[in-house]
Amino acid sequence: MGLFKRYPKGFYVRAKDTINNKKGMVKYIGRYIRHPAVAESRIIFYDGNEVIFWYKDDDNIVHYVTMEVESLSMR
Repeated sequence: MGLFKRYPKGFYVRAKDTINNKKGMVKYIGRYIRHPAVAESRIIFYDGNEVIFWYKDDDNIVHYVTMEVESLSMR
């Protein structure tokens, strides 16, 4: 289920206020262009239909996320 369906009233993305100039913004965006959203080393399970991965929050607590894989049709 996508985030917009799960949270129809909206959701908040926590971002730190570390970008205060154009150079910082380019560096921040560039990092996400060069790297995948989820590192392969954090993926625990993938079967073509669902993926399970983990992440650590700000308190260093490990969380596991299970998501359905959305298929895209390219025409």
